[in-house]
Amino acid sequence: MKRGLSAPPPFRLLAAVAVYFCFAGCIKQSKTSGSLPRAFVDTSTANTCAALLPASEYQSLVRQLTVKSPLGIVSTNDLHGHLDPRRVSLTVSPQDEREVVVGGAELLASYLAALCRHYKGRLAYFDTGDSYQGTLLSSLTSGQAVLETFSSLGLRASTFGNHEFDFGQMKIREWLATPQRSFWYVTSSLNGQENGHAIPWQDLHPPRFAKSVVFDVEGIKLGIAGYTTESTPVKSIPTHVAGLAFKQLNDVLDQEAQPLRQQGAQINILLSHAGGACDMRLPAAQGENACPQSNSDELGQALRASPQAKNNWNLVIAGHSHAAQRHLIGGVPVVQSTGLGLSLTHTTIDLSLPQPEVQLHNPIYLCETHFQNWAGCHPEELAWRNQPSAPIGPAKAPELNGITIRKADGQRVATVLSTYRSQLAEQLKSEVTSTPVELTHDRTGKSPAAACLVDAWLAGLRASGDTWGDIRADQLDMAVLNSGALRSGIPAGSLTFGRLFEIIPYDNTAHVVRLNSAEILAFARAQEASPHDYFLVSEGYVVQRRSNNSPAPRTLNIHSVQTLQQPKQTQWQVAISTFSRTFLEKAGLQNKVIDTGMSVRDTIADALKNKDLAKKSCRSADSSRMEISPSNN
Repeated sequence: MKRGLSAPPPFRLLAAVAVYFCFAGCIKQSKTSGSLPRAFVDTSTANTCAALLPASEYQSLVRQLTVKSPLGIVSTNDLHGHLDPRRVSLTVSPQDEREVVVGGAELLASYLAALCRHYKGRLAYFDTGDSYQGTLLSSLTSGQAVLETFSSLGLRASTFGNHEFDFGQMKIREWLATPQRSFWYVTSSLNGQENGHAIPWQDLHPPRFAKSVVFDVEGIKLGIAGYTTESTPVKSIPTHVAGLAFKQLNDVLDQEAQPLRQQGAQINILLSHAGGACDMRLPAAQGENACPQSNSDELGQALRASPQAKNNWNLVIAGHSHAAQRHLIGGVPVVQSTGLGLSLTHTTIDLSLPQPEVQLHNPIYLCETHFQNWAGCHPEELAWRNQPSAPIGPAKAPELNGITIRKADGQRVATVLSTYRSQLAEQLKSEVTSTPVELTHDRTGKSPAAACLVDAWLAGLRASGDTWGDIRADQLDMAVLNSGALRSGIPAGSLTFGRLFEIIPYDNTAHVVRLNSAEILAFARAQEASPHDYFLVSEGYVVQRRSNNSPAPRTLNIHSVQTLQQPKQTQWQVAISTFSRTFLEKAGLQNKVIDTGMSVRDTIADALKNKDLAKKSCRSADSSRMEISPSNN
């Protein structure tokens, strides 16, 4: 039932073989194996600039390096699958308004290659997670398009963001076992030993997965550790993080630096999927004022509380908060880009002095016109251009406007993505169904579109013929969605898969559970606590509540308006979405749930393609079968 863009046939075969063998051996090993290797020394010749530039040009550049040549560090964060460029209107001044192309993998490749030339090949590219979830191109490839793009860009290392777990640990196993992956995954915060569990995907091949790693960048030893926010368990699907515990950032800051030094690291860098927000108008040295403390600033709190952080770490590359940073926090240089593929961070490190000196620069916005004699292509960047960051050390900031960006440098990435983009274009155009009238949607109440889609979802699940535990698909009684899972209504006429994705953009799967009447009500009350969502129930059931305007939790009752096969049955077999599972947990019912792995969106699409199912589910604009009325109680 799952739908997605396929990788090229040779890759599918290699990946399948790799995953098969790792399943055969690694799961058994994981029961007894210890924690991930720490300060693993990478002896490979992988290099960011070697991946981006022609071999002859790269070799010519590195021959020009001297002991005074600085090291360049660039990074991205929170890409969320944004591999394609976007066209936006930008007002530079009241008299100057332009349409510019921003972001995308090809532009990123061009910028990285330009910076490689500036640093004579001594450049390293990193990412801090939340890379895969967020766009159709990435979601339909289960992140594979992003993974291959990262490898073609010469990414050296990344860490897990909380959204990496959206696809489940089985998908992480596949990513780690992908032969095309040339970069490291590092995370010092994952602890799978709690309650006797080992991390179930630590022994996969190819390796490039450790708590931390030391590698060489043109004669300079970099020590790289990773941190995944400790809030991941409450921001992820419970089954997707089962058996894992997440360390606090303070522990990672204190424990992971020294092993890297012992392995010869000259520069220690932490890839942190935790970040804050700073006033970019203030210089870097004023970080304590520019980056105010808050309860949500996990990174800032940890850096300020650690007396050794400024001695242990030369640089922290942040993520998660989608906010630009380039400031000293607790004495530690911290950088973060705005995310979504629009910008990258940029840091210069000078090792020719007795102590390494770090220079932080403003994030670089990716724009085709950035190097064409004007300062930027984003309102924030234009606001910063006359207020550069204060020097942290004597290293001189490179003059980016003097570097020529070459579109041709993005061609390799374009080639990698071309197959995926072609498949996606065809799928977006494919018709799912057609409706004679527009079906509107209301996130705060019942609606024709919601009635259509929730009924189609149940019909599609029943038609699958699957069995989950002791629950048979054809015996499901009802399906329940929260209204926020649907973002808009269904237009009259042709409904394409691309339009359906816009309506249902989230990659939820179906979960099934047996619930009695009291449990159904507890689940409904937990969901109704949200003032902006609505309880959507498939045809045949009515949810009654005392008043639409009463404070949550509202008084609810649920009953059947159809005669069930077993009128006296006390349990119903219910399908819910991934998101709605959190409401079951609030009701203390999480142990009963089975994740089917079936995409909500794809199941609905399959049902709507079946004319008989679509006709039954979306027969008219009438939504009275979902009637929610005041209770007489």
